[in-house]
Amino acid sequence: MNNEVIIDTNLVFAFLHKNQAKSARFFFSQQDYSFLTPNLFVYETFLHHDMILEKSKGTQEDTHTLFEKVVEKLYFVNESTISVKNFIDAYYLCKDVDDKDTPFVALSLELNVPLWTRDVILKNHLISKGFTNFFDESIL
Repeated sequence: MNNEVIIDTNLVFAFLHKNQAKSARFFFSQQDYSFLTPNLFVYETFLHHDMILEKSKGTQEDTHTLFEKVVEKLYFVNESTISVKNFIDAYYLCKDVDDKDTPFVALSLELNVPLWTRDVILKNHLISKGFTNFFDESIL
């Protein structure tokens, strides 16, 4: 059995922090899950590279090594494979909070796959708009 999950960039940032060990252990140990993310993930991590290094608990080399391990577990999905309808729907769901989350929500809508995010503000906003397809962290 292979379950798919859309993974938000903020969650990967959390994996690089020691206090997020439970979710990181789950992510790295799972063989029954496929973790998908839109290509935007690459841009966001590049954009926030300095912040990731600053907040990480290890050296720059350790952080880069851990990040490489994260990337090896991810399946990147080109945003062009997402329908215009799902992109528009996702934009209207996200625009009042953070429209940069649109590709993650659009991918979740397109594939009907749960979104795993730690962005509480986004999550609460999406729930208020009727989007409830989130990864259930209670299984961790």
